[in-house]
Amino acid sequence: MRRVHNRPLVGAIILVVSAVLTVTWASAGWRKTREASIHGRYSRAQMVTMAQILCRRLEPSYNPEAFIADYNQVLSPYRNGHAEWTVQCLKTAGTEEDVPAPNIQLRWDAVTGKLIGVTRKVVADDVRGREIEPIEASQRAEKWLRLLGMVDRTEQVRFVQPPARNDRAWVMRFSTAAHRGVVRVGRTDDTLHAAMIL
Repeated sequence: MRRVHNRPLVGAIILVVSAVLTVTWASAGWRKTREASIHGRYSRAQMVTMAQILCRRLEPSYNPEAFIADYNQVLSPYRNGHAEWTVQCLKTAGTEEDVPAPNIQLRWDAVTGKLIGVTRKVVADDVRGREIEPIEASQRAEKWLRLLGMVDRTEQVRFVQPPARNDRAWVMRFSTAAHRGVVRVGRTDDTLHAAMIL
């Protein structure tokens, strides 16, 4: 029985398979490089890990389904114009066309790794119950600043004016030897609504 050799066909198949494998390898490598690319001192994957930890501190029962991490070259008059990482923690992933509002948004100085901003979505149920006094609001605000690492445990926090009350929160301006900022805590419960270091 005589064998029929079709070398051009075999060669073409080998070329196609090689091309597919090369594209797959390059695509995987690009994704890995994108995740590992460093902006400031941190990668996207590192920022998501940091966000997961802080989300659990803010709301122990909260398990985000998705995270969106963005690097922004912000020319701020503060923090020596350092760039920022922003991570949004989403309860549901949504779609590319319909991304839900984040339940928690976190911002870091990309150079120092300092947490500089927290915003938490507040719902109506969060503002029911006994209203706390201004002194208790100040104590809770300081506790949250330290728990999240926005203020070092050894730093002295000074509130530069009495707490002001709005519809849902007590709002306070604070300063330390190194920073100044604003913090909002719930009027009726032990929740942090927002905090920002200027």
